[in-house]
Formats: sequence, structure tokens, C-alpha cells
Amino acid sequence: MPALHHVSIVTRDLDQSCAFYIDLIGLTRILRPKFATPGIWLQAGGASVHLILWPGGHFRASPLVDPADAHFALAVEDFDASIAHLVKHGYREDAELGDPMQLRVFRSGNAGFAQAYLLDPDWNIVELNAAQLTPAGLA
Repeated sequence: MPALHHVSIVTRDLDQSCAFYIDLIGLTRILRPKFATPGIWLQAGGASVHLILWPGGHFRASPLVDPADAHFALAVEDFDASIAHLVKHGYREDAELGDPMQLRVFRSGNAGFAQAYLLDPDWNIVELNAAQLTPAGLA
């Protein structure tokens, strides 16, 4: 069966995005081969997140956190602690729609586990969730 290897994320500012994914999300930086395009690789469990410099900016027209839009998800060990950490750094569930610091939290729902959605500095949508990543959890 195929397994997810990595997700590529475009960014206008490698340092800013690297800080977001390391300091707020908890990923760790890993060695990246020397490619023509600047970038940074980060470990995310058994897969990785590849930050790629894209000076043209983000592709979203507005900072709308829409769970139905394109995003990628990271399962976290302690969902509540992850939410508290984000809130400590300025993300808010009560932020106005379109505020880039909006945090959309769903503690229960059709997915069967808690989910939270937020934007990275380039308005890429990131989901943090409490999913169990076992073969039984994939059924």
C-alpha cells in the first residue's frame, strides 16, 4: 500500500514559515539536499513537510479558514495542549471570519475525532487533529 511521503507548502518567507511549523506546530527540521529552489524540510511523524520558497506569494485571495478547502492534516498527541499552545500565540476561536489568526475547532463531528483548522503565515490551511493513526483507525 502506498504511504504519504511528504507535503509541499509554498512560502514567501522560509524563516517565518519554518518558525511557524517548528515553534507552533512542533515539527523538527531535517536535512534537505541542495536543490536549485530554496527550501526547508521538516519531519512530521513518518512523513515530512517541504517548505518551498515562492516569492510570488500565496494562492488564496483571502485569509479564510475553510475546512472544506484544500489543506493537510497533522495528528497531534495532545489535542487540548496543542490548542492551548496556539491560543497562547494569538490564535483565537472567537476571531472574525477572515482574520488570519482564526482558529476553527471542532471537538466532535462526523470525522469521529477532534479537529482544528488554522492558517500558516502564507494562508495555507493546516488541520491539527486527534485521529488515531493505526490500521484500525483507517477503517
